Amino acid sequence: MINFFRRKIRPSGPDSGRIPTGAMQFHPSSYADPFGRVFSAGGKLYRGVSAENAAFCARLFDTGVVTELVHRQLLVPTVRSPLTAEGYAVVLEHTRIPYVSYPFEWSGEMLRAAALHTLDLLDELAGRGLTLKDAHGWNVLFDGGRPVFVDFGSITEAEPGAAWRPYVENEFREYFLHPLELMAAGHARIARALLRDFDRGISWEDGPALLAGATPGLPAAREVRTFAWYRERITALNLRSVSLGWSGYYDGEFPPLAPDASWTPKHHAVHRLLQRFRPARVLDIGANRGWYAMLAAKGGAQVAAFDNDELSVNQLYVDARAAGLAVLPLVMSYTNPAPRHGMGSGVTESAVERLQSDLVLGLALVHHMVFKMHLNFDQIAAGLAAYTQKTLVVEFPPQDDIHVSQWMTDRYIWYTVENFTRALSPHFSKISQVASHPAPRILLVCER
Repeated sequence: MINFFRRKIRPSGPDSGRIPTGAMQFHPSSYADPFGRVFSAGGKLYRGVSAENAAFCARLFDTGVVTELVHRQLLVPTVRSPLTAEGYAVVLEHTRIPYVSYPFEWSGEMLRAAALHTLDLLDELAGRGLTLKDAHGWNVLFDGGRPVFVDFGSITEAEPGAAWRPYVENEFREYFLHPLELMAAGHARIARALLRDFDRGISWEDGPALLAGATPGLPAAREVRTFAWYRERITALNLRSVSLGWSGYYDGEFPPLAPDASWTPKHHAVHRLLQRFRPARVLDIGANRGWYAMLAAKGGAQVAAFDNDELSVNQLYVDARAAGLAVLPLVMSYTNPAPRHGMGSGVTESAVERLQSDLVLGLALVHHMVFKMHLNFDQIAAGLAAYTQKTLVVEFPPQDDIHVSQWMTDRYIWYTVENFTRALSPHFSKISQVASHPAPRILLVCER
């Protein structure tokens, strides 16, 4: 399970040398693979290959397998590095994917895309006498809307006459097919909750109570099926996303992503701020269907966006991928982001660590956090600041806002822009105001 990649790399260049052992920061998910270990050094991402696997690794490169898999966007771009590292016969360098996400944060359509991507990779490998040691979602990341397999060390020789290893097919069922069947039965929340257990997925032992009547025609636990059978079944599933009531927040069509007469002052204000700060990475918190996330991506940023309304997230994934925009949408609650999980200091990283961004958007959010989630300003400010590396743009609807005015009671007399600004000030050195829409809402532009 290897899953800590960002964006584009270049080969390390003509200079070769040894990576100091003290400079190698091993990734917490990379601890048990006999093929080797993944580590960061000098801002780049490497995989050290053990001596017993060096010849097989060389063959994958020399026969063009790696080149073809990368060309077909099935495998994370990987090159042989001229660098060496103590304890490893070969050092590979990987591309870093902008944001790391985990299967329990994906919408149904994202999990389906990851499943089909894994089948495509297995199919391509089978034609070369190869297969995978693992076939679970934790080996897949999303580069924007595009799934990519990142565990190079999972590639292995296939057993003669067998495309699947029995264990691998069972993994595929437990981490892809069974969760997708649950989602098709309307139980996406249960599926994602069980996917948090990265050791098991949704097994046949767990399944009878959950899958009874929802999975007609599934093979028996030991009945081997082809890649084509799984592809057809997964493609045919009608994934039913459940809305929390916010998927209809936008009436009718989205405004265009270029300045237009239909744009409101809020559209123009956020567009100007994105042009002013030119962030490389943008996080949209409470993104709903993600118009502002797509606006940021259209301007050239790598974007992550999250919302707890799965129907909205699913639609954002479909829309952004169709438009070719680099947006990673996730199903996540602001008050319950994924923590570190696993032994020691954690095998997985927290959402706050993974989603760090140059610019964070918190639009149409604060009043819901106060009046519906019962958070105070200090909690909101600290939470938003935790994701922000440089700039936070957060919207504040004052007491005479059309919605806030209906929710205001004496209990919330502290709900003022002055108090919210005071809560933000320990985290940011400069805070300014910009008009939003509808009036009298404002945008607070908070800079580190």
